[in-house]
Amino acid sequence: MKHAVFYLTVVLILFSCGNRNIGTPTGIVVVPDVDAKINYGHDFKINTYLTYSSGERREVNSRDVEYVVKGGTVHDGNIITLKCCPTSLQDDTVYVTARYEKKDLNFETSKAIPFNYKGDLEINLIGAKGEKGPDGGDGGTALLFRHGKDGDDGGPGNPGENGHDLSVHIYKDEATGLYYIRVMDITTSKIYYYKNKDTGYPVKFNVIGGEGGDGGDGGDGGDGKDGFKNEKKEKDAGAGGDGGNGGNGGVGGNGGTVYVFIHPNADGIQKRLTAYNIGGSGGEGGKAGKAGKAGDPLEGEEAPEDGVPGVPGNPGLIGNPGQPIQISVEDFDIDF
Repeated sequence: MKHAVFYLTVVLILFSCGNRNIGTPTGIVVVPDVDAKINYGHDFKINTYLTYSSGERREVNSRDVEYVVKGGTVHDGNIITLKCCPTSLQDDTVYVTARYEKKDLNFETSKAIPFNYKGDLEINLIGAKGEKGPDGGDGGTALLFRHGKDGDDGGPGNPGENGHDLSVHIYKDEATGLYYIRVMDITTSKIYYYKNKDTGYPVKFNVIGGEGGDGGDGGDGGDGKDGFKNEKKEKDAGAGGDGGNGGNGGVGGNGGTVYVFIHPNADGIQKRLTAYNIGGSGGEGGKAGKAGKAGDPLEGEEAPEDGVPGVPGNPGLIGNPGQPIQISVEDFDIDF
């Protein structure tokens, strides 16, 4: 027992000395994750550490840090999302200002984090999904008649938008080793600019056709009225209305085509270029409308029939793929 108390005392003393040896806090530093992919359209995590006079540092809780970011947006505390589609050439650097406040500590630091161009460069100009077809109205019960009204059919889904056609020019800055990529969206006439470095990752052009819109749902058939009898009159029970048919799904959009013009000094990038331009999937068929229920018959009256449920809509067809990527190596004079 005496030995156990002795060892525990020694451990507590060493622990206490260790805490004192850390020294006093001197500031904070911001460091991105080791495996961070700092590239267009990617997310990466930043960590903030409290530094001490001993030279040690300890990570602080991101909830105690306020981040201001230029060149990206911050969310979930310390996750930075980089812009995917820049419309002008930019300084490929993220500027982060961190402010740490807790108890009597108040530190601020700024850090410039350059792109490392890791991760796939994905240039996404995918066709938009088609709009859903209108739903059919429910039948309800007729005011003057005994039978339930039929539900309306759902409308067909709209076709998906075609994947965008692109005209791409690429040249290489021999001094920096960076590839400059100018992407003209032929479909919208918008122009986007990227820089890229060969870190082993591909450059992907996603011009897949948009999904077809889903078909509208069929309306439900209305219920028939119950049989009715009083001293003056008697009315038979009404049959249920039929459900409306679901609308057919819209056809998927066609894949776009990518035309790439590579300056002779940038031919090394050719092996890393890939285009995804399959046709979009068809929309789902609309749901069938439910059958209306027949009204309750009077005693001795033959029961009327329930309505018939509608038929689900058919799924839409897949769009056609675009042409294979078109690549040519030639000199050009384009203003980047």
